[in-house]
This record gives sequence, C-alpha cells and structure tokens, in this order.
Amino acid sequence: MRLKVFTWNMQRGGSIGTPRSATQKERYDARKKILLALCKWGDVGFITEAGKDLVAAVTTPNHTSAQLPMGYGWWNCSQKADGQKGKNDCKNLLFSKRILRNKEVNFRSGADDCYRFPAAGYFDDPGDGARVLLITLHATSGGGGGVNSNELLDHLDETPRMRHRADVVLVGGDMNCNHRHFAMPTDNTHQSGSKLDGFVYEVYDDNDANFVVRIEQPEVATFAGNARLVETGDPLGYFLKKGTTWVRVSDHAPVLAEVEIALSKKRKRVDSDDESD
Repeated sequence: MRLKVFTWNMQRGGSIGTPRSATQKERYDARKKILLALCKWGDVGFITEAGKDLVAAVTTPNHTSAQLPMGYGWWNCSQKADGQKGKNDCKNLLFSKRILRNKEVNFRSGADDCYRFPAAGYFDDPGDGARVLLITLHATSGGGGGVNSNELLDHLDETPRMRHRADVVLVGGDMNCNHRHFAMPTDNTHQSGSKLDGFVYEVYDDNDANFVVRIEQPEVATFAGNARLVETGDPLGYFLKKGTTWVRVSDHAPVLAEVEIALSKKRKRVDSDDESD
C-alpha cells in the first residue's frame, strides 16, 4: 500500500471564504491555491488550525461542497462537541481521496476551556485487506510538546478499541515538537525559528502484525508556483509569490511524503460495525 500524504497547519487563515480587504484577498487566494494543489497531489491530508471558512464548510463525515476543492476527495471532522470558541478555534480536519468510515476518537488536546478532538476515519485497503485508521491530531502548544505528543500517541496505542482493530494507524498533524525518527528539514520552517515540519514514524508490533515501513520525500519541491520559507525577517513563515510580491500564508510550511506500508504477516481481525470506545 502506497499513500501520498501531507500535513499543514493553516494558522486559522481563511482560504475559501469571502475576504474583507484586498490584502486579505491576496492571502485567501494564496492559501486556496496551495490547498488545491495539495489535495490534487495527495491521497491523505491532515489539516490543523483550519480557518473558520473551511471549518464551516466541513460539517459531516465524507463531506464535500461547492466551496471545497472539488473532484479530488472528501473531508472529515470530529462530530464531538469541543471547547473551541472565538477567533482562536483550532479545528482538526482530515482529507482523503477514499471514502472513509467515520471514527470518533475519545481523547482530546488543549486547555480545559479550549480543547479539541482529532478528526479520524478508516478504510479497508482493497489490495491487501489492511484496515487503515487515519487521525489528524493537534497536540498542545507551548513547553513540553514532545511529552504532550507522546502521551496522546501512547493513549491511542494502549487503548485497543480506540484503534478500532486497525492494522495500520497513520497519524498526522501538528505535534508542536521536533522529535524525529525519519526526516526533518535542514532549514527553519516555523515563525519561531524552529525546525518543526517533518515526519516521524513508529512501528508497534503487539498484534502479530509485521510491517515494512518506507517513507520517501516526493520529488516535487514546491506547489502552486513559487513558494519559499523565510528564515530571517519578521514574521517568519511560509510564503507564496504573487506577481512581484511575497504573500505570507501561514507560520507553518506544508509537509509532504510518500508512505509505503507492507504487511508481511497480517493478524486476524474480527470485523464489527460497533463504533463505541
């Protein structure tokens, strides 16, 4: 099984709505152009800090509308009520070129008065029959990001029903840490001056399921025209060139990889439509 995957923290910026000014329109157009290119390229996308316009357009599992990138895939979000209110909403969204069965994951991240749930769904691969669970996760920001991420991932791994008998669990999003087991960028990618945008993988073999995991960087270097990371100046972030000027679209850069997962020995799975945790 081979999947093209991407993650992007959009810094709550609008992309598909109606801008209120010419400057805002430039940023909306730039974000939408990048988002369209990512959805056209990728099989799976993990979106964190989506803008209010994008969040408002995704209301049900396997959702699509005239506003969303059309013809590329479906969008999913958590159906659980969260503590996100006001301009600092940090919703998680999940994009997939395959129709997913919705999965509610019952753990949350964020402060007690401003928490959010992962967006999750799963599919059965027609090639080898593997059940693949996809989860968009946004760990708590601030100090101790690595600890926060590890706690959430350990909770997921240690709660079998939360994994829903999945053979493969693919988690993407904003972990707010630079722990790595595969690849990190050579240059700073975040406005804080940190190297935060990369890929991590772990293989847990507790169900008699042996995996061969390979992650490759795609050959494509930029999307939607001329894009770049700015390492100096204020603010740092991810920019797209519009004419002769550079438009800042987020404090995070999109991250892309091609993931190949091979099951050398599959475990027996008892199928069930029970979605409770």
